[in-house]
Amino acid sequence: MLDQVISVLCRIWRRACEPRAVFWLAPIVFIWLAFTAWMRPLHIPDEGRYVGVAWDMVRFDSTWTPLLNGLPYFHKPPLFYWLNEFSFLLFGAHEWAARFPSLVVGWATAMALFLFVRRHRGPQIGLASLLVLVTMPYFFGASQYANLDMMVAGMICLTIMAGAEAVSRLYQGQPGARVFAVSTGVLAALAVLSKGLIGVVLPGGVLFFWILLTGRWRGLALLLSWPVWVGFAVVGVPWFAAMEFEYSGFLHYFFVYQHFERFVSSGFNQQQPFWFFIPVILGFGLPWSIWLVRYLWQRGPMQFDRSWHGLMLLWIGVITVFFSIPASKLIGYAVPVLPALAVLIAEVMVSTWKGWFDGRDLRLSAITGMGAVAMCIGALVGFMFANDHSTESAVRTMEPEIRPDDRFVMVDIYPFDLAFYTRNPYQTWVVFDWPNLPDGDTWRNELDEAGEFAPLLTQDALLEPGQVLPRMCQGPDRTYWFGARPEVGATMPWVVAQDVFYEKRNGETFWKVPVDAQFREQWCKEEDIEKQEDTANTQERPMVRS
Repeated sequence: MLDQVISVLCRIWRRACEPRAVFWLAPIVFIWLAFTAWMRPLHIPDEGRYVGVAWDMVRFDSTWTPLLNGLPYFHKPPLFYWLNEFSFLLFGAHEWAARFPSLVVGWATAMALFLFVRRHRGPQIGLASLLVLVTMPYFFGASQYANLDMMVAGMICLTIMAGAEAVSRLYQGQPGARVFAVSTGVLAALAVLSKGLIGVVLPGGVLFFWILLTGRWRGLALLLSWPVWVGFAVVGVPWFAAMEFEYSGFLHYFFVYQHFERFVSSGFNQQQPFWFFIPVILGFGLPWSIWLVRYLWQRGPMQFDRSWHGLMLLWIGVITVFFSIPASKLIGYAVPVLPALAVLIAEVMVSTWKGWFDGRDLRLSAITGMGAVAMCIGALVGFMFANDHSTESAVRTMEPEIRPDDRFVMVDIYPFDLAFYTRNPYQTWVVFDWPNLPDGDTWRNELDEAGEFAPLLTQDALLEPGQVLPRMCQGPDRTYWFGARPEVGATMPWVVAQDVFYEKRNGETFWKVPVDAQFREQWCKEEDIEKQEDTANTQERPMVRS
C-alpha cells in the first residue's frame, strides 16, 4: 500500500518539478494554508488584541491611527491592521477574514522561497523546501494565526531573499540586480511597518554577515545605494512622521520605550532562558527537524556551497541569537528562521535519494511528509479545544438580547475580542483603580498608556469603580452588560443582584443590568450613589491579575 502511495507521489513530484508547475502549485498551497482558518474563534489574548485594534479602526473610522478600545495604541506599527481593515471590507468581519493577512503573507513567503531556491539549487530542492515549509506545524499554525508574527516574519524573509537575489544577479552579470535591490528597500520598510526596527535590523544583519563571509562587497554598495534608501523612505517614513505630528512624544514612546527598553529590560512578561528557542524550533519543526541530524553528522553526497549554505546558516543564526538576548521571549519570534530551516532539511533529504525515486530514504521522506500533515491537523484540533478564553460563545448566547444602544462594562477584565463579536459601536467602560495602577506589562498598562495619548477619550473608556453607578443613573434608560468575576459584588451589589447571564470556564461572568424605572428606584437614590462612591474609594484594592 505504501509503495503504491509513493508511486503516485512520485508522478505528482515529476509534474511539480516542471517550470510551469508554479501556476498550479500556488493555489494548492494557499488552499492548504487557508482551508481550516475559519474553524475556531479568535484566540485570546493575541488574536483578540490585534484583530480588535483593526476592528476599532474600522468602527471608529480611523485609517491612520491604531486604536484599542477607541484609544491610540502604539505598541506596534499599522501594516497588519491596514491589511485587516481591507480584509474586513472585502470579506466581512469574521475569523477567516481576520486571519487573511497572515494567510497571504505566509503563502507569499512560501512561494517566494520556492522560486528563490529553485533558481539557485534546482527544482527538486526548491519543491522540497516548499513542501517542508508549508507542512511544518510551526509555519502552518503561524500562517493562520491573526497576529503580527507571520506578518513581520514574512517581510523579513522576503527582504533577505530580495537582497540575496540582488547581490547574486550583480555578481552573475544578470539583469534585474537594481530592481531587486530597490525591492529590498521597499520590503524592509514594510517589515518596519509590520513590527518596528527589527524589520530592517534582522535582514540587514543576515545580508551584511553573508556579504562579509563571501567577500561580495559590491553587493553591499548596491544594497546601500540611494535608490534603495529612497524606496525605503517613501514607504516607511510617512506614517511615523504623521503620528509624531499628531501625537507629540510618539517617536520616543515607540522607538525608545517599545524597542530599546523592552529589549534590555527584564521587567516584561514571558521571561525565558537564553537557549529557549533551540527546543522551540526543533520541537515545533517536527517531524521534519529530525532530518537535521543527518545534515549535522552525515551530509553524504550533498554538495556544500559555502555561499548558499552560509546564507541559510546565517539566516537562522543571526535571528535566533538576536531574539535570545532579551529576557522576554515568545514562541512566535522564531518564525522568520523557518524558511531557511526548511531549505537545509530539503538539501539533506534530496541528497539521500538514490537516482530520482529509489531507496529507503524516499520512503522515509514520504512517511515524514504524511506525519507532518497529520501533525498540522492534530495541532489545529488540539488548539481549538484549548482556546477557552474567547468571548465568542458568550456573545452568541447574549446576541438575541443585545441592542445597538447597549453599553458594555468590564470590571477588572478586558476581553480583547469583545467589540469584534458584539459589533457594539461604543467604547467599552473598563473599570479599574486606574490612579493606583502598578507598573507592569499587562492589558491594564496597555490601555493606560494608550489613554495618555488622548486623555479626553479616556472619559468613556477607563472608569474608576465609583464613577460607574452615577453614570448609569444620570444616563438614559438602556441595558448595561457587565463582565467581571463573582467578587465584583463587594463593590457593585447592583450587578450581582441580577441573574448570571453567562459564565465562562475561566470564571469571567456576564450579567445583564437594565437601567429602568425599577432600577432607578432601587439603586439611584442620592444616598446609594454616595455610599457607592465611598465604598469604591475605601475598598481594599483586589490583587492585580495578568
